[in-house]
Parts: sequence; C-alpha cells; structure tokens
Amino acid sequence: MSHTPLQDIEKVFKFYTLVALIMNPDNNLQLSYFIQNEIKQTLPWGKPESPYPPCFSSLLLKFIDSFRPTAQLVSITGRDMLYPIVGYSNYASILWRLHYAKLKFHQTAPLPFDRAQVQPQTELFCYVIKQLNSRDLAFSLVGIARNVKQRITAIEESLADLLIWNIFETNKIQEFEGQLHLWTVTAHIVLV
Repeated sequence: MSHTPLQDIEKVFKFYTLVALIMNPDNNLQLSYFIQNEIKQTLPWGKPESPYPPCFSSLLLKFIDSFRPTAQLVSITGRDMLYPIVGYSNYASILWRLHYAKLKFHQTAPLPFDRAQVQPQTELFCYVIKQLNSRDLAFSLVGIARNVKQRITAIEESLADLLIWNIFETNKIQEFEGQLHLWTVTAHIVLV
C-alpha cells in the first residue's frame, strides 16, 4: 500500500482536533491550566518564530489568551500606574510589594499577565524614595529588614539614578530655599 501526502494531512488534522479537544477548558479546567503552564514554559512570549506548525501555534496562543481574564481577576488592575501614599503609616504597602533583586511585582501564578505587570517597577521605587519620610515604606516595599546589610544591585542602581537626578535638579534651582527639599531627600537616600 502506498503512502500519500493526503494521508499525512488527515493524520495532522486528527491530531489537531485531539489537541483542541484536550485543551478545551470546558472539558477539564484543571488539565487545561496545567497544559497552559507547560505551553508557556516551552513557547515564550514575544518570539515570532515558533517550533510548532502555524495551525498549532495559533491554537496554542488562543489557548493561552483564554487565561488572560483569569490573570486580570487575580491581579490589581492598573497597579503598575498607581503609586502608594508615602507617609508614616504604610499599611497598604503589601499591595506594591516588589521582589528585592528585580524590583518586579510578585506573580506566583503561571498566568499570562499583562506585560506592564511583569516589568521591573523602577519608576515606582524611585517615586517612593524621592518622597520625604519614605525610608520605612521603601524597606517594606522590597521586603527587607533595616538592619540587614546586603548589597542589592537593583536598589543601588535606583539610588544612583536618584542621586544624579538630585544633582541636576539642584543645578536648575538657584535659590537655597528651593534646594532644601532636594537635599533632605538626598540625606534620606544616604541614610538608607
């Protein structure tokens, strides 16, 4: 019996329908969640080339995107654009808790979060340390204790950027009274 290309196409189509049936969340949500996790590990975001045929790539991407509403449910909407109120009572700092080495939000679930949710939040951290009396919030934001002596490159880079920003801002302001706030912030930075 001879082998024809039509038979190969039929086999691929049958395999495609089987994969689509397995990945259907209506059939088994828990299995779909585990499959989504494995697909995300083997098919990283932002890469146009895919090791899978085009029909399977589109199926996999649609499948991963079907979990996007779940990711939005378990994350705070617009958290990357919101800033905490800096002051003496920092009870709400848990909402902006960052990983101390990467300055990224803690995302524990393998879900397709928005890109802004998984990017480093250096702007947020710089905003916090630019404020007066922000030392306690800065420590609780990254979840480290004050008495711990440890070098963290992401925080060091943010502090260096802020010192450079302070130098440029003090050069712009001629009167001494306008520079007092910037020098106070710089003193807080040095004490961190």
